[in-house]
Amino acid sequence: MNELPYEARDHTETLKTQLDAIFSLLSQYRWSLGEFLYYVFRAKDSRGPIHRSMSHGSHLGTFMQGHRNPYTVGLLLYILLRNDCGILPQNPGPSKPREKMFSVTTPYVEIHNARAALTSFAAQIFLAELIHERNEAVMSILKRDQPLGFHTICTLASPKARHGVVPVRKYRPPQLVATYALSEIDYSCTMTANYLPIAEGVLQWAFKTPDIMFRVNARLGRTVTLSTILRSLERLSLHKQGLLLEFGHDEEKGLRLTFDNVQNFLRQRDPRYGRVDRLVIGCAGHAVEAEGFTQEAVDLDLKLQKLAENQRANLTVDSFKELIDVEHLDLVFILHWLQILVRYIPRLYRHKAKVNELFRTLAAKKRLPPTRKSKIHPLATNAKNETITTDLKAMLYDFLAQLGQAELAYLRRLILAGGDGLTYQKLLEMKRYLQRKGDAFQSLQLIEPILELWHTQWTNLSRMMEAHWGEPIGENDPSTLGHSAAVAGRKTPANLKKVDFYLSSQLVYLVLDVRVLDIWRLYFGVDDIFQHFAEIPESSLPDFPELRAAAEVLHHRYSSMSAYDSAMKGTIYSVLTDDIFRDWSVPLGDPWSAPTTHQRDSRTVKQKRTETRSEAADASAPSGLAASSEPAMAASSHPSTEFPGDQSLAQSILLIRETIIVREMAMSIADGDIGRAYECLKLLVFYFHGSSHTKYGNYVLEQITSLEFESHPALREYILENWILKLEDEYIEGDLFQEHLNDTLDELHTRNDAEWDGHLMRKVVSLNAYDLMSSKKNILRELGLARKSGNHPEPATLPEVRKLLDVYKREQLHSFRKGRKYRERDPDNYSRGMIALEGKDGRDGNLKKWINETTMAQLRLPREHRADTEHYSDLDMDVDHSSDDKDMDIDAPEHEPSWELENDDGLGDYIVTPGANLLVDGELITIVTGNEPESDDGAEGHGGDDDNEYINEENEEPDEDSQWRFETE
Repeated sequence: MNELPYEARDHTETLKTQLDAIFSLLSQYRWSLGEFLYYVFRAKDSRGPIHRSMSHGSHLGTFMQGHRNPYTVGLLLYILLRNDCGILPQNPGPSKPREKMFSVTTPYVEIHNARAALTSFAAQIFLAELIHERNEAVMSILKRDQPLGFHTICTLASPKARHGVVPVRKYRPPQLVATYALSEIDYSCTMTANYLPIAEGVLQWAFKTPDIMFRVNARLGRTVTLSTILRSLERLSLHKQGLLLEFGHDEEKGLRLTFDNVQNFLRQRDPRYGRVDRLVIGCAGHAVEAEGFTQEAVDLDLKLQKLAENQRANLTVDSFKELIDVEHLDLVFILHWLQILVRYIPRLYRHKAKVNELFRTLAAKKRLPPTRKSKIHPLATNAKNETITTDLKAMLYDFLAQLGQAELAYLRRLILAGGDGLTYQKLLEMKRYLQRKGDAFQSLQLIEPILELWHTQWTNLSRMMEAHWGEPIGENDPSTLGHSAAVAGRKTPANLKKVDFYLSSQLVYLVLDVRVLDIWRLYFGVDDIFQHFAEIPESSLPDFPELRAAAEVLHHRYSSMSAYDSAMKGTIYSVLTDDIFRDWSVPLGDPWSAPTTHQRDSRTVKQKRTETRSEAADASAPSGLAASSEPAMAASSHPSTEFPGDQSLAQSILLIRETIIVREMAMSIADGDIGRAYECLKLLVFYFHGSSHTKYGNYVLEQITSLEFESHPALREYILENWILKLEDEYIEGDLFQEHLNDTLDELHTRNDAEWDGHLMRKVVSLNAYDLMSSKKNILRELGLARKSGNHPEPATLPEVRKLLDVYKREQLHSFRKGRKYRERDPDNYSRGMIALEGKDGRDGNLKKWINETTMAQLRLPREHRADTEHYSDLDMDVDHSSDDKDMDIDAPEHEPSWELENDDGLGDYIVTPGANLLVDGELITIVTGNEPESDDGAEGHGGDDDNEYINEENEEPDEDSQWRFETE
């Protein structure tokens, strides 16, 4: 409280005398002090407003307005509240005036004591204002429309001031606490003030909160009831259905679809007739508003004109080899060599920005705008099985209908539609089955299939793991992945054809980094590369041009196909002078001698005792060879001296090259450079055809052919622009994003045991799947719990790095040791794929077979290209146009192929550790975002639930014999 105003009144006549004169005058008129003040300040009486005299009004106005008067109302209230005449008695009587202090029940006008009346007046006025603010804040922001209540609760929730400063609270921020507290208060008063309770309830439902918690929270006013949450989501779904129709009818927007199967095993805990365990299968998808839309890009006639040119019939292996940008790939390899070095050596960190800049400038191919954000619309699920042809057609028609595209009511433009390998193949088959149908919609000419990239990367990673793992048991070749995995304490995957994506990615990236560091160690001629750079003077540190020149040399020595050939032929090393790195040859290692049988047998005994534990394995293996749990196979029957090359060095070169390609594809997608990813895809044609994953080789072959030889330039750019999605802060493949949506759908489906085409999944959950998935991230950001920095740290791997470096150094893995050969193996999928595509005499290769099969399936140019209004009659088609899904009008084979047969290539719904590829400061970070699925045997990639054995069968890819075969008339 400020000091009392200066008493400037003349004291010649004392205040006491003046006050006595005034009180005497009040007594003369028989007025009390209270009565006098009442008549001074009253504004109206029973007859209406008071008409004051000029003198009365002047004095009262001056006082009430506080004009030129230090004796304000506030000062009088301060004095009244502290006047000792109003002190309440210590022993209150029957009226109990002390209990009326700050009373909110007894009207303050009925309280006689001044202090009690003043405090109760303040409390009741304050409460009335809070109620007024609450009633006005139902549809608006609490802080704006309830300032008094918001500030009051914030003040109560704030910590005590220290030295006049209120500390900022990191946990339980007062403003956040006040927001939730006021929301609960408002909601308890009126059910319409439920924005925050509904949002809180939806979030809890997305997190699968038990139903009992909804009952408890609804009773306490924290959230709405579960039925209200479901009704809110249903209303939101209706709104989104309208947006989908509006989006689909917009002629200035393009469509991109991605879909995948969803399935759950429903186990009946109370079996009865009609209640049996079964696999509940459905299909889910999402639509995206395409970027870079032009009418030319989606012009169906231009696409049909390119198909009519039939360039496919004249394709050769050289046609695909010429598409590869060799200079670009060399540059990318060089930058990866640099990136690994500057990432691991602290004193070279200053070059990281330069390397990142080169990736995004000199090495860029087609980098999408970083400000882009994809507009994603989840679609309502259905109960169709995409592996059944009629179901696939019904599923497509359902998704198109949700976008306002129906028979006789559609926009004649191309629609991009993609999925994993099986979905891509089924789309191609569907279009070939329906190629003679009447119009563009019935024949699905509107659909432009695209092969999504995440499953393609997964298959390529599995291919590489299978080719380079070595023997599952008894592996002693230090160049194999299995050997390095044992040293690093990693387990052998349960199925090398379907490895866990993120765990396997982390392993191959670790092995790549360590091998590149070992080669850099050899280049600098030191025993310990970390110690070398820690002790070297600052003036002796190599500058960036020197490092780049060295990286170019090392790329040609250790990550090129010519280096592999030279290592196998023994020409990679030549006799040199003192400076062995003067030319492009690797250093010469010690003479090689194959391990004896006794050494292998003794190592096997120790390996069985340690059961592949990395510490014991390394100790039990002579010469640094990692251990396994079974006897090693015999080395080549031919003497090692007969082999002029170094097989271990050659295999390590191949592994380095292929792992860089794997990382480059993942890194380019994470950076939004689809052009760089496409360059990697061109190489996979040869890698897949040289492996057991030939089906994916045909998928990639079809995609590149469609893009390069059967699409006009505008369509080609349009597809590249929309091949990947851009979320809030990351780029992601379309099929991987759909897998994330499927996870959300699976969780909520399992909770409710609902049908995929039932009301709950179709009308409540699926259309809101993206929002439900995003809410889990958004709540962390809104509450300030998200990561403050852009760093996504991986678990420390330095111990594994040093151990692998010791093994590679001891084994002289990257030095040439003539005759080194452990087993007869050929991991060169690239060269073998090129031979398989060409064939021995150029006529019976896989490429020629694929061309014949796919061109024969294309009976003739569809009539749609000649006249959109001309239709085939039902007699011509000899089909039944029934609306029943069982009798759909489709020219399919009489008997559906058995897709459940053995499949070497379909990844299906294989359990995979959840994770993500993120580009942080130019560096690809592979993080695991969840716990590894539980497994009885601890094998990677397999869940412990018995239900999983049923899940994988429904999404297997066709067997080799049924691939690319179509019925013709």
